[in-house]
Amino acid sequence: MPEVINEKMGVHKEWYVEARGMTLDQLPKFVQRLTKDYQHDCGTICHAIAAAAVGAAWSVERGPQGGITGFQASCIMWEFITHWMTEYEGEACSVSQLRKYALPTIQGKVFANNFEGNARLSGGAREAALEGNVGCPSERSRTLETDSRWEGAIRL
Repeated sequence: MPEVINEKMGVHKEWYVEARGMTLDQLPKFVQRLTKDYQHDCGTICHAIAAAAVGAAWSVERGPQGGITGFQASCIMWEFITHWMTEYEGEACSVSQLRKYALPTIQGKVFANNFEGNARLSGGAREAALEGNVGCPSERSRTLETDSRWEGAIRL
């Protein structure tokens, strides 16, 4: 029976430590553990996917052809975003395009560098919330009226 976990438990923090030391031989067992040993919530599944990706990257980096530079690592980050978020495939991706994914966070705040940007991102989160296009599929059945996490975005 998988262990039921949530982010408050902090189990995921050790995954990243383990991922940084990953080798090609260890990777399959690591990914199996992340996917089979835990019952994830919306937050911990994100950490599991990210830790698996970090572990895979480190295992290839430690392989016979590894030894990349910091610049190459930054290129890998953008390639990952481009191919993970498939609507960007084949085109340049910039941080400004990430506004499509703005969602409210704790206390209804959305990250932005300035007040104007915060209001713009929060507006996008409000629209997404009203359309019901946010959250994990298992949680989409909740309505805005019953899910307090959306209060800050709805008030804008």
